[in-house]
Amino acid sequence: MMKTKILHAVLAAGMALVMTSCAGNSASSKPASAGATMTKEGEVVPEAMEFKGNVAKVDAERMLLTVQRLPLSRTFSVPADCRIMTPTNDTAVLTELKVDDPVVVRYDEVDGKWVANRIVHSGMGAKRENEEKLQRLDEMLNPNPNP
Repeated sequence: MMKTKILHAVLAAGMALVMTSCAGNSASSKPASAGATMTKEGEVVPEAMEFKGNVAKVDAERMLLTVQRLPLSRTFSVPADCRIMTPTNDTAVLTELKVDDPVVVRYDEVDGKWVANRIVHSGMGAKRENEEKLQRLDEMLNPNPNP
């Protein structure tokens, strides 16, 4: 009985020490999601968001793409440096996307607007999409020393 009380006291003291240590560390660091990355300056950058659906409208003149996934519809600004990939073209332009094409849009929210940074036609084979993901991962883990 006495050994059990001593064991509980030691465990309680250890837990208190661990909790105090963790509380001190969490106050000084920023929380990060599993997909977040960190800049060289130590700033946490959240992972880009994705929206899957079908193309509802392409406005090439205003560089806008509207994607619909019932009951939602989102209009994305498509900057010139946005990568657009179709089953036949890795460097497609906005006009190559057609109404009803299934797409996945990776985007960031900038000043309350959705800005696409990558648009992938969902008709791409799974193998090809996985190859793209592996290539991006390799580029992140092994950056080019001569940018």
